[in-house]
This record gives sequence, structure tokens and C-alpha cells, in this order.
Amino acid sequence: MEKRQSRLAHNQQVPGSSPGLAIRARLSGSRSPHTNRRIVVPQFRKPTVEELDNRFTHHPPVTDEQVKRYETVRATILETAKKCVELTPCSSEQTRALNALDEAMFLFNAAIARHEGVKVEVPSE
Repeated sequence: MEKRQSRLAHNQQVPGSSPGLAIRARLSGSRSPHTNRRIVVPQFRKPTVEELDNRFTHHPPVTDEQVKRYETVRATILETAKKCVELTPCSSEQTRALNALDEAMFLFNAAIARHEGVKVEVPSE
């Protein structure tokens, strides 16, 4: 019983994780053969209806300042992409990196749209 309580005491929400994708890390009893460290096992929970509504609803910008931040994110990612394409050979890795930048731009702008002034409470287990 004491061993189980010890493991449960290590459950922590990953800082900065979206409530709809809340991941709780739990130290397992197993150890990695490579590092001899305990293995962290992610545990997921189902998002609430409110979290799904927030995630899949269009969030138009509500202030001019918000629009400027969208544009700044886009411009920053674009400049990064241009410089990286200039510095790297055309390859599948370059294509994957550009796709990752595209996804990063989307996620940064989604963070602004979905969480601007929204206080989301994560239900306790």
C-alpha cells in the first residue's frame, strides 16, 4: 500500500498542457534499461463538452492587439522558414521541418484564439 501511495504522490499535470489534452504523468515501477530511471507513463482523461466546444469553435479576433499578435506569429514563422530553406538542402527533412513550422504557427495562433482571457478549470480526479 505504501508503494502505491508513493507512486500516486508523483502524479502531476504537465505544466502548460491544454485542459482538453490533460496528461498526467505517473512514475511506473519499471526502469528504463538504458538510463536506469523510472519510466513516466502518460495517463489521459476525456475532455469535457465545454473543452470540445472551445477547441472546435471558430474564435474570431476580438481586439486589434490580438490581430497584431496573430500577424507577428505568422511573420516570425515565415522569416524562420525562409532562413532555414536558404540554409538547408531540399530534402524530406526540410519538408518535414516546414510542415512542423506550419503546425507550430497554427498552434501558437490557436493558443491566442482559444485561451485569450479564458479561465479554464481542470476537474480534479
